[in-house]
Amino acid sequence: NDIVKLYEMMQKVSQSPIVKMNYCFCLSKIGKTEKALEILSKIEKELQKEHIYLSLVKARILKEINPKESDDLFILVMNKMKQKIRKKYLIENELIRL
Repeated sequence: NDIVKLYEMMQKVSQSPIVKMNYCFCLSKIGKTEKALEILSKIEKELQKEHIYLSLVKARILKEINPKESDDLFILVMNKMKQKIRKKYLIENELIRL
């Protein structure tokens, strides 16, 4: 909860979509997944279409409640990534099952 509070304070200083995404991830970790996804849907309108970091955060949050949608999103991101090291990280950390 302390980290969530810190992100709430940071949002008063900066309305950065990245700060908001990190806040959403923290919310999901304390069981507020629906609120996190609601905020993420608003952030999606602020960023370029299919923003990789946003897609990864959303996929990670969805992993708990909708594994199929999460995996589909991870695969979409993997197909767009050009850096092999990032793809390797996703696979090694079991964020995606191939």
